Amino acid sequence: MNEIKENILNVMKENALINIEGYLQFRAHEIKKKVCLIIDKIIESLMVEREYDEFIKLLKYFVGMQESKINKIHIFIENGEKYVIKDDIGNDMSKQFKKGAFVEGVNEKIGIEEIIISGLVTNSPKNIVIHGMDNCMNKEFINTIESVFEDRVIICSGCEQCRNLLSKKI
Repeated sequence: MNEIKENILNVMKENALINIEGYLQFRAHEIKKKVCLIIDKIIESLMVEREYDEFIKLLKYFVGMQESKINKIHIFIENGEKYVIKDDIGNDMSKQFKKGAFVEGVNEKIGIEEIIISGLVTNSPKNIVIHGMDNCMNKEFINTIESVFEDRVIICSGCEQCRNLLSKKI
């Protein structure tokens, strides 16, 4: 839209008078093309947003239908994409989450964040404590967890367990 506006302003700077009918006659196809591209991008963005919302609703449904298998899950985030997942008594849950996310016959590489979300949905913990949230490079990952698990999510503001683990350079 800025480009269209700039184009009209340039024509107005070059000419004391502007013939709107003539301008539209010769430049309308350019404007129409650009407006169509803008509309296509907006529609695509809305479709992606709608699909994401439906995905969140589906995950919420699964979580709501399941009985909690674990009381509390701790997610420790180090700089970048390093995560440590522990239960309430300190057992490493990473292997269990990875094992649960493996789907036979699927060759697609599954990212650690998808594995964590899958493990959380499967285990439906009563609480999820996220430690080191400021270290997370993918804010959408945190938003997804908060959207699906809502009031079950606790954001740690720097507990001793969090400081000890994160200071060891996971």
